[in-house]
Amino acid sequence: MSSMADQQRIHPVPDVEAPPQTSPTVPLVPQGTSKSDDQSYPPFHRTYPPMNSKPPKKRSRCCKCLCWTLSLLLLFILILGITVGILFLVFRPKLPKYSIDRNPNERIGIYYEGGSHLSAWYTETKLCQGSMPKFYQGHRNTTVLVLPLSGQIQNGTGLIMAVQEQQQRTGNIPLRLRGYSHLIL
Repeated sequence: MSSMADQQRIHPVPDVEAPPQTSPTVPLVPQGTSKSDDQSYPPFHRTYPPMNSKPPKKRSRCCKCLCWTLSLLLLFILILGITVGILFLVFRPKLPKYSIDRNPNERIGIYYEGGSHLSAWYTETKLCQGSMPKFYQGHRNTTVLVLPLSGQIQNGTGLIMAVQEQQQRTGNIPLRLRGYSHLIL
């Protein structure tokens, strides 16, 4: 029966959340009596797990490298977008007007690359064509080009008669110029 009584005994447990006491405490067992007959128990310490704290997750080097790479890529795209926006606001680029005489841009010059050509048409008949040379047209600049145009047509006599008739009726000959150019701003 003594073993059952030993199991049901209550042993004092220090309160870990209570402030430390500096004054001596009164023993729970009166003096002159023993805590147990022949057995001694190790002191019982109850530990409380910390609340709402999880162990930090360790990320691999590959994950960190990927995060840094994506962050730098997004930063680069953002900086590039801001730069393009600022340049657009500063230069205000416009398409050149092809009255073939002026670049309307205030701060942008245009390089005309090789492979550009010009052709002259009367109604739906191509009269002649020629290649444009490589050249640079500065901002707010008028450039005069002398282009030799040449061509051959099948029904030259009928076309000449139609042009002469148009000139006699209206006093002018409507020609359409079509150009194809390679530009670098």
